[in-house]
Amino acid sequence: QKGDWFKLIYEEKLVEGKSYGTGKIIAAEFNHKGENFYAFFFEKDDVDQALLSFEKTVEINPKFALAFMYRGVVLFFLKNYDKSFLDLSKTLELLLDNNIANLYRGKIYYLFKKDNNNAITDISRYLENNKYNYEAFLLRGNIYFHNQDYRQALEDFKTVKKINPSYYEADLLINLLTKKISENK
Repeated sequence: QKGDWFKLIYEEKLVEGKSYGTGKIIAAEFNHKGENFYAFFFEKDDVDQALLSFEKTVEINPKFALAFMYRGVVLFFLKNYDKSFLDLSKTLELLLDNNIANLYRGKIYYLFKKDNNNAITDISRYLENNKYNYEAFLLRGNIYFHNQDYRQALEDFKTVKKINPSYYEADLLINLLTKKISENK
């Protein structure tokens, strides 16, 4: 449609330094009615190919923040947290507001770097645009709990219960924190 656009990153075939054609499309960005859609080449269930695709994309366009983000998420699930953290941080350096990068980097801050304050900051940024992700509220509530900020933890656990009424663990946490707060008065 009028106003739509797309960008492609693709392999270039060279013979003795001269281009003779194109190869696979490595990444694509498509904008339709102001909304961006992204695609990256890799075979189903082939994580190594996905990582290679993201690495090629970053090599070709080192300012393509979403390639860093997707690679960071893949690395997170592969339990390569140090490299994941670097990619997610690079994403946020290039693209100041990226919810997924904030969420996963927040998880790394909390679970592996033991930096609760930065974890709360990143997860809070994620929650600004994702107000219905009860798991993110649960995670932040647990971090507040570990920081002994029981009132903030209680608010997050109440939000969990509001979003997902069948999550019975929220009731347990709410009761525990209500009792703890009343004991500390």
